[in-house]
Amino acid sequence: GIKLMVNDLDERAGELVSRVMPNVLVIGSDWLSKDYMKQLGISADYLERFDCSLLYIPYTRYISSSDIKSRINLTFRVIS
Repeated sequence: GIKLMVNDLDERAGELVSRVMPNVLVIGSDWLSKDYMKQLGISADYLERFDCSLLYIPYTRYISSSDIKSRINLTFRVIS
């Protein structure tokens, strides 16, 4: 089944990955120049241990990720 995890930058990310065990973490490509995993307190090895990959989607100008998260939160059970 599909597991959905929406999480802003948070030190609990590692705990959530181990609890939810998502297949993919998806973030915007505007994070390519930042160390996203370091800010979450996780590593590539940690994600690999849970068979989880990190996917960057193209940044789209004028599209608000906060708005998308709000709409997802109204539709799905979001774990945070």
